[in-house]
Amino acid sequence: MARVDRHRCPIGGCPHMIDADKLMCRLHWRRVRTITAHAVNKTWRAFLRVERAGRSDDVVALARAQYERARDAALIEAARDPGKELAGV
Repeated sequence: MARVDRHRCPIGGCPHMIDADKLMCRLHWRRVRTITAHAVNKTWRAFLRVERAGRSDDVVALARAQYERARDAALIEAARDPGKELAGV
């Protein structure tokens, strides 16, 4: 059986261990807005496509930067305290 690399969910204080190919645990991923989640997935696939196609360093860097912006937005959304949102804080 193949060994699966795992890491801790990057959202502060989360104890969940997740597969290396996941950005965050399922609990936190559910806090990410649908439009943001789609942007993360779309930009990740685009980055992989240009990297595998052997495109120029500039094209790969642009695709990576676009993914990182989407990823960072998802991390911010996932880290929000849902209790505060419900309380209007």
